[in-house]
Amino acid sequence: MIDSGRPMSGLLAGNGTAMVHALVYHHPTPDAPPAALAELVDPLDGVDGQPDDWQLSMRKLLAHRDEHVHDVWSTFSAWRRTFVADRVLGDVATVRSFVTWAETVGDVQSLHPLNLPAARVEWKNAPRMAWQTQQIATAARARGDLGLAITNPQRSGIVRGFVVGDEPVLLLEDRGASVSAVPDGLEIVDPKASTLPRTLLVHGWVLDTDGLTAITDEGPVSMASPAGGRLLALVAPGVTNASVGPAQLCSIFSSLMTSMQDIAQLAASDHVPVWIRTGNVGSSRYVVR
Repeated sequence: MIDSGRPMSGLLAGNGTAMVHALVYHHPTPDAPPAALAELVDPLDGVDGQPDDWQLSMRKLLAHRDEHVHDVWSTFSAWRRTFVADRVLGDVATVRSFVTWAETVGDVQSLHPLNLPAARVEWKNAPRMAWQTQQIATAARARGDLGLAITNPQRSGIVRGFVVGDEPVLLLEDRGASVSAVPDGLEIVDPKASTLPRTLLVHGWVLDTDGLTAITDEGPVSMASPAGGRLLALVAPGVTNASVGPAQLCSIFSSLMTSMQDIAQLAASDHVPVWIRTGNVGSSRYVVR
C-alpha cells in the first residue's frame, strides 16, 4: 500500500504539488480585519509585531459551522485584494519545469528566484522579470514545443503539465512502482502487479467508489489494488476524471507566464517588491527577512 505521507522520489515528491505564489503588497497590510471576518482570520506576524498578511482559518470557519463558506471566502478575498495582489503561478513541479525549459530557450536569469521556496525581488529588477517572461512566452508560441498535460474533461484548463523529452520524466516512485511522463501519456511500472503488464501506458483515469480505472490503448484497466494505480491517483490529487495527452508548452505555461508578467509590471509601477512564496497563502513559512 502506498502511504502518501511517506517520502517518495520523483518530480511530484515532497512539496512538488505545493503552489507557488507571486505577491505584490500595493497597500499597507491592515492592522485588523473587518468585523465580519474578525473571528475567522489569523494574522501573519511581521518583525515589528504588525501583521504582514492575513489568512482565512479553515479551523475557525469549521468551528463556527458557517453554512456560507463560499460567501465568507468571497468576502475575505475581496478584502485581501485591497492591499495585496496574489497570483498563483502553479505548483512547484510546474514552475521549476518552466524555468528549466526556459533556460534552453533564452535568458531567464531574473526568473531564478522562482526556484526558491521564498524570495524577495526588488522593484528595480521587476521590469527585467516581466521582459524576460514576455520573451520566453513569444518563443514558446513560435517554437510550438509539446509537453504532456493532464486535463479534466468536465472543466476547462490544464490541471498539471510536464516538459517531456526523449527520456521518461519520473513523477513518483515508491518501492519499485513508478509513474513517469512520456510524450504520449503516463507510463506506469509496477513489478508486483501480477495481473497487469509490467509497464502500462495510460491516457487518463476515472476514480470512483470501485477504485481507479486507467484508460489505455487496449481499453479500461482496473487498478483498484496495484501500487502503480495508487501512485497514479497522487499525480493529480482530487481529480476523479482525468485525460492525459500532448499539449503545447505555450498552453501549459500560459497562466504562469501571464501572471508573472502582470505581477512584475505591477511591482515596477508601484515601486514595491515581488514576493515569491510557496504553500498556503498566509503561512508563516512565507516570511523572508
